[in-house]
Amino acid sequence: MTFGGVVAVKDVSFSVAPGEIVGVIGPNGSGKSTLINVMTGFYRPTHGSVSLDGETLSGLSPEAIRRAGIARTFQNLRLVQEMSVRENAVAGLYLQITGGRSLTQRWLADMFATPAARRRAAAARDAAELALAQVGLQDKLDQTVSALSYADQKRLELARAIALRPKVLVLDEPTAGMSVDEADELIRMVTALVESDGEPMSLFLVEHRLELVLDVSHRAVVMDGGQVIADGLPDDVARDPHVRSIYVGGE
Repeated sequence: MTFGGVVAVKDVSFSVAPGEIVGVIGPNGSGKSTLINVMTGFYRPTHGSVSLDGETLSGLSPEAIRRAGIARTFQNLRLVQEMSVRENAVAGLYLQITGGRSLTQRWLADMFATPAARRRAAAARDAAELALAQVGLQDKLDQTVSALSYADQKRLELARAIALRPKVLVLDEPTAGMSVDEADELIRMVTALVESDGEPMSLFLVEHRLELVLDVSHRAVVMDGGQVIADGLPDDVARDPHVRSIYVGGE
């Protein structure tokens, strides 16, 4: 991925298996956020492609990629502070509620409260409330977001993503701004969801905390200068001389 003459991501290639937790770490400016934006359709790669289950996603809109099965969160919270917890979670299911129809079709369905529209709305509420319960917010459904703690707002953003039941869940530094205990609790919550019975969900976790990524990931990917410098089992990556030089000064 290039911006003018600046190469932000170069020769990055890897795969994520169903049910696998892949942790991505690297210093600021290493290309992690650019990589996520390419994966989720916010950037179109200058070269190369992104695919899911053999289908090429590069060039599709973020909405189309989300429908295909990749959901994400952002470093900075993107919640509507004046709306309730439940309303924010349901809003994340907008595409499911509308069924991909045109504005006119949606307006007519809402005006006449068609059975299909009612079923979609009810299914969205059920999915949202299940996701909120999975992150521990079941007792705060009617609270406005502005009344929540920062940690709970992070959980809400996570719930909005998992309510989509994606094949791949992409988390962009989900613990930023949280205490160590809050961050550990959130990550344990996410990994438990990934490892639970049911449809396998892969987790692509971008984090700045090396020890957290190495602790919860099945595989660790380290980026530096827009390139992958290590990719393997967490213990092997932790021993990599280049990785050690970045994080602990090497030996």
